[in-house]
Amino acid sequence: MFSLIARLKPTAWATAALAGALLWGAAAIASSPRVVYDAYVWGAIAWQSQGWQGLRHLTTGHFVVYYPPGRSADAQLVAAELEQALRVESRNLGQTLPFRLPVVLYDQAGQMNASVGMPARDRDVGFYWKGVIRLLTPEAWLGSTPSALAEYAQVGPVAHELGHALLAFRAYGNYPDWFNEGVAQMEDTAVTGWSAPRPPGPLYPVAALTQNFYQLPNQAMAYWEAQGMTTYLAHQGNAARFNQFLARLQAGTAFSQALTQTYGYSSPQALFDAWRASVGG
Repeated sequence: MFSLIARLKPTAWATAALAGALLWGAAAIASSPRVVYDAYVWGAIAWQSQGWQGLRHLTTGHFVVYYPPGRSADAQLVAAELEQALRVESRNLGQTLPFRLPVVLYDQAGQMNASVGMPARDRDVGFYWKGVIRLLTPEAWLGSTPSALAEYAQVGPVAHELGHALLAFRAYGNYPDWFNEGVAQMEDTAVTGWSAPRPPGPLYPVAALTQNFYQLPNQAMAYWEAQGMTTYLAHQGNAARFNQFLARLQAGTAFSQALTQTYGYSSPQALFDAWRASVGG
């Protein structure tokens, strides 16, 4: 059923997919969480696709990139980056995409943010939301010079937003916001080699990161801590151990309990204390 993404126009896709998702979801309620989650995401994508009329699309092995007319070169660049990043990230997180993931490119940040109910902000260049990756076009963000396109590949949002998507399919959203952002940045670094330096200012306590991540005034510090803690955790053993942790989250184990069962940390605070000691507070 998911192969319809590559062949139907957005309106037809929405009608066919929404009907199929409802039927599939109803039949899957007593089935596995995997089937139920995928059905939910499929239905959410179908609903959102009603707003994609007038866009062109480019289909790859794992993605369908929707883009405004005249942005074919941007779409091709983004599609190539996505496929390259997927090879790295799917191996790291033990998760493939269950269907071709839609990716929508925007010429304006205001349009992109409005699609997820957010006000326009200069810092936003991409989102993953309800089964869809949304990105500013390289030209809209940086211009169309060769150096700008190279910069987009190095520090742009592609690998980061794909990390969010794969983690969501791997663990069904059963994690705090800081871990979500930490994994996305960790995978971004694995793909591009780039990571942000430590910003000025004091560390936030783990309780603040857990309860109020996106409202913290020093977002640079919040993101830096998130990546630091997540990477530190992933390095406490081999890749199989980290994937065991993700598998426990997927099974519905509470985040704190999964930390204890997999790594022996009594709480996120214990993880935070260990990581903070490793970076010198």
